[in-house]
Amino acid sequence: MTGFLSTFSKPFQLTVLLWPFVSVLLTVPAAVYLYRRDNRLRPVSVLGAYTFMLYVLGLGCFTLYPWPQDPAAYAPRTIWVRSSTRCSSLATSAPTV
Repeated sequence: MTGFLSTFSKPFQLTVLLWPFVSVLLTVPAAVYLYRRDNRLRPVSVLGAYTFMLYVLGLGCFTLYPWPQDPAAYAPRTIWVRSSTRCSSLATSAPTV
C-alpha cells in the first residue's frame, strides 16, 4: 500500500495512514456513552459507531482536502461554448473576457 501512496504528497500519505486510528480514538467516547446508556456494550454498536466516525472523518478530510499548489498542472483549462444544438468543451482555448 505504501508503494501506491508514494505518488501522493506527504501530508496526504499521513492522512490516509492515520485516518483509521483517529477514528478509533473518536469511537472510544461514543462507546463509553453507549455503555452508560445501555449498561452493556454490544459489538454491533461499537462497529456501527466506528464506521460512522470513519465515514464522517473521511467525508470531512478528503472532501475539504486543500487544492494543489498549481491547479493548472492537474486539470486543463476548459471553456464551454454553446452552439445551437449542444455544448462542447474546448480544452486548449484561452478564456475570453
